[in-house]
Order: sequence, then structure tokens, then C-alpha cells
Amino acid sequence: MFWQRKMEIPGLKKILSYETIDSTNNQAKLLAQDGYPEGTLVIAEEQTKGRGRKGRSWISLPGKSLTFSLLLRPPQNTSLALLCALSCAWALEEKGFYVLLRWPNDILLGDKKVGGILVESSFSGDDLLYVIMGVGINVNETEEDFPPSLRERATSLFLASSCQWQRGEILKSFLSFFFPAYFAWKEKGDFSPWVKDYEKRSSLLGKEVVVRWGKETVQGIARGIKEDGSLVLENCGGETLISWGEATLHEDQK
Repeated sequence: MFWQRKMEIPGLKKILSYETIDSTNNQAKLLAQDGYPEGTLVIAEEQTKGRGRKGRSWISLPGKSLTFSLLLRPPQNTSLALLCALSCAWALEEKGFYVLLRWPNDILLGDKKVGGILVESSFSGDDLLYVIMGVGINVNETEEDFPPSLRERATSLFLASSCQWQRGEILKSFLSFFFPAYFAWKEKGDFSPWVKDYEKRSSLLGKEVVVRWGKETVQGIARGIKEDGSLVLENCGGETLISWGEATLHEDQK
């Protein structure tokens, strides 16, 4: 296996690894229901039914993709996807990449997506039971590894650098950045300490953006990120706060 089974990272409690699995998020949910602790990490070489947001499939190729899920038990889940995305940015920047973030959960190299985050929460009434944070990063994929429909929009660390990368090192770097930020986030209660850090990497700020959630659509100029992780859009009606949805540049809709 490519990862270090005994990674000494505060906050990391258990590592469960699989050669092939339907979805690391699905497995992490089962573990959460069985009482596994916060900090349980599920890793797979290959996913057969990996998911992105809105039910989209996420391709995971053996030996090339980095695919994992973390079981977390925070007091609330707002802005957690942004904290995860920022941690991915820190980890990739440590390796020399210039990273952009597309609210709320896409990781970009240039204008192409290199990674994504799927955060799924379980509630009992108003009580948050657990959060599963799934992360997928394209590491050593070649152009031929992507379907033709994705080649204009997706990339990998290999394609961006012409270098093969050790996936275990990328994973270790992410976890080393994420857990200290996560504990600080739980103590603070919001995203305010990281807003500026996130905003300077945003691919949307100052640009005309379209955000879709469900059957609703709103359009405006992206002006910032609030302490709860909401996106601030400015339009003729003033400022609108968007707490969740899928954001794209208006020019990409043409």
C-alpha cells in the first residue's frame, strides 16, 4: 500500500485500507454507525461507485488516484468543506503547486479541477451525529485516463508538473495541515480565522458567478466569504448570502 500505516498525526485514530471498495464515504458511514471514533480514515486504491456532489461519479484509478474519507464528529458542519479545501491547498502548495479554490469544494490547478470534496452529514432531529468528509485528488493520471468529456475540465498533479508523485506523501501532508486547523475550527466555532486565506485563493472573487441549488439559481458578483462559509454575491437586489450550492463563472455558461 502507498500510505504509511503508522502515520503519527495527532487526531488520526484509525486507518482502514481497501484495495477495491464501492465508496470510501459509504464505508465510513457504516463505521460511524458502528461507533468508530472521530479521526477514522478510510482509504481505497479503487472505488467502483465513487461519488462527487449531486450524485456525479468520481473516477478512482488504482495506482493513480488519492481517494479517502475521514469520519468526524464535530458540533456543527458549516464551513467544514471550505476548511478541507483549504487544507488540500496548503498540502499541494507545499509540493510547489499554485492552487485555486472554487467555492465550496473544488480544488483547481489553473482552470482545471484536480480534486473535490464531498461532505455528508447524519442527523438525529437537530443533533449532528457525525460527518463524513470524502476527498478525491487526481495525482498520477495521464490525459488518456480521463473520459473525453472531462479532458478539458480535469487535470492531475502529473499533468501539471510532468512528475510522478507519491500519493502517501500527499495524504500525510493533507492530514498534517487539516487536523490542527480542524481542532482550532471546533474551538473557534466558525471559519473567521481562515476567511482571508481562503479568499486569496478563490477562483470566483470579483467575477460574475452563477450559483445553483436545487431548482433555484442566483447570479451576481462574488464579493467574499463570510465567517460561516457562505458566499457573498452582489447583484441589483443588494447582497445575497449563499450557504450552499454549485458555483460557476457566468462566462462558462455561454
